[in-house]
Amino acid sequence: MVNLLGESWQRWRLVIIAIALVFISFSTSSCKQLPLTPGQSPLSAENIPLEFVPKQSVLAGVINTAASTDKTWVRSNLSKALPQSIDAWLTPLDIDFNQDIQPWLGNNIAFAITSKDLDRDQSNGRQAGYLLATDTTDGEQLREFLELFWQRQAIAGTKTTLTTVSGVPIIVGFLPTSQQQLATAVVGDHTLLIANDVKVLQQSLRVAQSPSLQLSSQDCCHPIWLSLRIPDFVDWLGLAAPTNFGLMSAPKWQQLHATTTFYPQRLVINTQLTSLGNLPLSPTKSLNIDSSDTLGESHQYLPDSLAWAAIGQDFPSLWTSFWEELAHYDQLPLPLQQGQQWLSTQLATSLSEPLSQLLASNYAIGQWQDGNWLITVMNTNPTVSKRLDDIAMEQGLTVSQLSIMGQAVTAWSRLNTRLDARNRETTVETDLVVLHTKTRDCDVFATSIDSLTAALKASNDPLFETQRFRYTVQPMDTPNYGYMYGTLDEVGRLLSSNRWFSLVQPILQPWSQSIDAIAITSYEQTVNQSTGTVSILLKD
Repeated sequence: MVNLLGESWQRWRLVIIAIALVFISFSTSSCKQLPLTPGQSPLSAENIPLEFVPKQSVLAGVINTAASTDKTWVRSNLSKALPQSIDAWLTPLDIDFNQDIQPWLGNNIAFAITSKDLDRDQSNGRQAGYLLATDTTDGEQLREFLELFWQRQAIAGTKTTLTTVSGVPIIVGFLPTSQQQLATAVVGDHTLLIANDVKVLQQSLRVAQSPSLQLSSQDCCHPIWLSLRIPDFVDWLGLAAPTNFGLMSAPKWQQLHATTTFYPQRLVINTQLTSLGNLPLSPTKSLNIDSSDTLGESHQYLPDSLAWAAIGQDFPSLWTSFWEELAHYDQLPLPLQQGQQWLSTQLATSLSEPLSQLLASNYAIGQWQDGNWLITVMNTNPTVSKRLDDIAMEQGLTVSQLSIMGQAVTAWSRLNTRLDARNRETTVETDLVVLHTKTRDCDVFATSIDSLTAALKASNDPLFETQRFRYTVQPMDTPNYGYMYGTLDEVGRLLSSNRWFSLVQPILQPWSQSIDAIAITSYEQTVNQSTGTVSILLKD
């Protein structure tokens, strides 16, 4: 059940966001389906409430609460997060989960965003359609619960109406405390439907009678399965709005499917991105995390204090694909807008060619919580970094030499003036732009002295050698296209000032307390799909 009073409509939206966030990584990678753990098998079609979910839904998923899980996971704090979240959602409705819901709740729960805008009229604002469908074990207890629930709402001032679609009664109430509709229906004695608008249930019941309109349950396996339409989902989140595009100019990736498998002390999310049609194969080179010859030296300078890090090969190909995909969206998030602005500067344009040449080899990139960056790359051509220094001087930067930890370091800086209280230029200051140094066959770039120092010290105890990193990437197949990695605490601090993250943080809190680190990888791309793995390491 869901909390549907007061602030609950915003929270209902955030609950769906929270569920979805577990499965996706901003569509930069996708995940490969792995075998289920022993004792798990695909759900039988008759047990899946997906028959009520429209094929064109923005987001849809199934959770199987009876899936067998490893005892280590069951004992972890993560297994307690869902009951804690459910209790928080139900408290305003004066509903006790164990007493009121557990006796009739079945094993399979489906949720969906059926539409971004129910009336398809943005001039009056967008009202998304939300659907929750669950099977039941005791239809009589379910009906008793609903009768008592609506009696309580009537006492609180809710006016209810009864309508029928295909012989199925739908109870609709306009809740005065939330100024929103709530609609419920019981199909036979085996399925409960809940929606935020009667139109959602009307559509859902029509869909149930026409398999061609239903979301396919193919490859739907437990304990958790999810499918989303990427452009619509990104738009619904408010991260970016898709442009008006035709088939030939549409975003490359259209659909994401995901399954989650439980392992000792970790969750592995396995998804698959699919496209509209055949695509050119990516030229990006794959890596083998167990091969130091393949990885080279660049990863050895990543300290474990980073908020997040990425290891891979041929960064220009990945970078080009990323911005080509974003070109299909308007109203990008502010950090991406700022990135676009910097890329259009004369300095960035001038540096693009030698940087592309430099990053075409093995690279490692990281960022600290304070915003400082670190880039390390394999480079056997000394003329490339010399060319970068020449361009920096041509663009008005001061290029000077200094020593850090006995290393010869090149610094790029610029002079700026500081204004006093009367808006007078009184002080000249030096702003550090970039530092870089050469260590054997690797170039290290950093945006502060502290970050460069941390990188040089990391060679004795790199992130790559830590037990946490090794455990997190252990379930991932090789070869692959590299890794994105971060601890949840550090990433949370990095994003804490972002308004969007602050909205979902209360919903994620019960889960985040049990998550230690997250790693993402992708595998070889075919002509119409991309696969990979997301591994979530749980705290002891």
